[in-house]
Amino acid sequence: MNTHPSIEGERTTVMLPLLKANCMHPVDAYEFLHRHSQQEVEKAATAANNIIGTDYFARLCGQMVSASLDAEDFRRAFMPFMPRVSHSVVKSYNDQMVQLTAQNWNVYLDAVRGENSTKTEKRVETWKRVLNTRYPIAQTQNEVVWEKGVVKLLRYAAVAGVKRKGDPLLLNFAIMNTPWVFDLYPGNSFVEYMIARGHDVFLIDWGTPTTAEKDWTLGTYALQHLPEIVEEVKRLSGSNTFNMLGWCLGALIASFYASLRPKDGIKKLVLLTAPLDFSDENLVFTKWLRHIPVKRLLAQNGGMMPAHMIDAGAMMLKPIDNGIRKYLAMWSRIDDPKFLEGWWALNTWVEMIVPICGGAYEQVVFNMYLGNEFTAGTFMLGNENPNLATIEADVLGIIAEADHITPPSQMERAFPLIGSKKKKLIRIPGAGHIGVMVGGGAQSKTWPEIERHLSN
Repeated sequence: MNTHPSIEGERTTVMLPLLKANCMHPVDAYEFLHRHSQQEVEKAATAANNIIGTDYFARLCGQMVSASLDAEDFRRAFMPFMPRVSHSVVKSYNDQMVQLTAQNWNVYLDAVRGENSTKTEKRVETWKRVLNTRYPIAQTQNEVVWEKGVVKLLRYAAVAGVKRKGDPLLLNFAIMNTPWVFDLYPGNSFVEYMIARGHDVFLIDWGTPTTAEKDWTLGTYALQHLPEIVEEVKRLSGSNTFNMLGWCLGALIASFYASLRPKDGIKKLVLLTAPLDFSDENLVFTKWLRHIPVKRLLAQNGGMMPAHMIDAGAMMLKPIDNGIRKYLAMWSRIDDPKFLEGWWALNTWVEMIVPICGGAYEQVVFNMYLGNEFTAGTFMLGNENPNLATIEADVLGIIAEADHITPPSQMERAFPLIGSKKKKLIRIPGAGHIGVMVGGGAQSKTWPEIERHLSN
């Protein structure tokens, strides 16, 4: 007896065309299979997105991390002779399985559709090349002009025939990624765009910290390194004033600096997808972090937040998009050189995650996500109290409306607290956390807004 008629009905609807596939024209069969697979991906993505932000999933994440830590503690105590299984090896294996599955499915669909075998073989070779080699990102000519430990300051070469503007621009990206997304590839490089318009561009490379830097805090970045970097920028440029663009956690660090050192010459400040306010109880990371044993996690990893855990957290925000859709999208346009170049360059950069110093990570977790101390006015960097109200530089705030890393509320709620006499908050429709600066609308919307702010 059929006790689940709706399920059986759906199954019949799906299976009948498959049973008749041998009678269907190959192109019709392909179209059906492709359409059905896309529908299933859509359903899976919707289901995943619905559960990611729930308290149930947050608790599950905490349990999974705790179980992993328990397993490692057991191995260290009772089987010290057994090497720890590298997370990078596990991730590499998982990535290869996902990639091969997507590739084989698409190759199969091409065969069903009757694609020329030589053409399919060329596509497979392109697929392998793109996924197994790095795109040469960050090609704009530059020079390392200052260095201290793992931290470097780069200055980009001026464009011949273009007169440099007076105030240099200092770019400050997040501490858990490399900053090369500012200079992704020729034709899609914010650095290239700005130097072509006469800006004297400097970029901070926060480097890859090791256990030697495990005690670095947000104050180490904002009040030790940044002041030294700023002095070097002013010395090299010959200007007593400068502009700064902070992106993601780089914007948070830039806000600390601008509020505590308003008289150091900072003239204009751009805050791009800045996580400033953490009062929204629905922030996914906040829900997860309530259940994750952060101090224990750091202790087991030498006082560092490892790169693979940061990567896993970012992947889990949109698992279907990050694990399946992006590969299907790449194959579907693998014959489009322009699309492929952009996909390859961005994928290369996305995989260049770096660990976070334990001291800074604890502050991000406990003082920001779980405490919301910055906008509450209670956060301390050593003996100093950074406050948005003390910022004097002209501020441009940029929200990416489709940002799932730093949702719009994190800027919207904090922006009225900024004390600058001149400030402007804009929204970039349809843009994501990274796409706002390297996506389709970056060159027509985001970059011109930034350039106007800095030039007026």
